Amino acid sequence: VYAGAFDLCAVSLRDDVPMFEAELSPGRVIWLPPFAEDRCQPRPVAEQDKEFDLLFVGTVDPETTPARHAFLERLGRAFPGLTLRRGDYTELFPRARVVLNIAERGDLNFRVFEALACGSCLLTPRIANGQDELFADGVHFVTYTPDDEGDAAAKTRALLADPARREALAR
Repeated sequence: VYAGAFDLCAVSLRDDVPMFEAELSPGRVIWLPPFAEDRCQPRPVAEQDKEFDLLFVGTVDPETTPARHAFLERLGRAFPGLTLRRGDYTELFPRARVVLNIAERGDLNFRVFEALACGSCLLTPRIANGQDELFADGVHFVTYTPDDEGDAAAKTRALLADPARREALAR
């Protein structure tokens, strides 16, 4: 293991810590979750000025992100208000009523931290990797069953019908 060459190994996915601990001596592995950059700041946008009902920001390519691509195609049919964009998430997230995260590999990824730091209402898959240790479903964000476009669409419709809940989650 390459990590063995260092005094300390930081692992971003909580569920991978035991794998590293099995190869290294005790106390040399710590869980260090992802985080948002300092440039992420809440930028409240008035409800009437929000442009997107459900927004996903990231790469969507059938060759490099096949599971994401397939899920978003299905979700787009289940929820036609889905918008896909690439670009500066700090500019895009605040313009969305709901920001969508996808954890293609079950990872607690940067998009969770970025959306929350931007003050966005986040819809993210229910995963492991420390998500429940850091956040609470229904308090910090809303979760959907991974790869279940019907559940994601239903949760989006519920959030869109309840602006006060979206605002509370964004705070």
